[in-house]
Amino acid sequence: MLFFRNDYGQGCTSRILELLAQANEADNPGYGTDQYCQRARELLASRMPDHEPVIHFLVGGTIVNLTVLRHILRPYEGVYSPDTGHIAVHETGSVEATGHKVITVPNASGKITPAALRKAHSQFQLIFEHMVMPRAVYISNATELGTVYTRKELEDLRAICDEFQLYLIMDGA
Repeated sequence: MLFFRNDYGQGCTSRILELLAQANEADNPGYGTDQYCQRARELLASRMPDHEPVIHFLVGGTIVNLTVLRHILRPYEGVYSPDTGHIAVHETGSVEATGHKVITVPNASGKITPAALRKAHSQFQLIFEHMVMPRAVYISNATELGTVYTRKELEDLRAICDEFQLYLIMDGA
């Protein structure tokens, strides 16, 4: 049996632990205003020379998912997720607590396939009063089952998302 743990359930390497101990001894202002966050911002921005990114650091994956989804979804919109997806299973209903429905799609080895997304989306195209409108697709890479999307699979999903005017969000956890 394969069991994939989360990315924060284990300790770190000794070198990282040494650096954390050194940082712990220094006085630093909080909330992302310290020298380490500033250096990280500079490194990230240097990788995006064609943009002027505004970079903020958040504490954990759940709050990142909530922040992104609350930013891109209108109050009446929802997000597709594989039925094994992190936001559908592990984040204790946090997305739905904000009013955005998580619409589960049957997974294929942890992934959403273009055919499954097309089928799920066609079911939501029926006209009903007071229905959630799907607006985004959430996937994880690696998935909660340990599988990884290929470039071709991502391109195919992107094409379906473009066709249906859906955002495609990848959780890196």
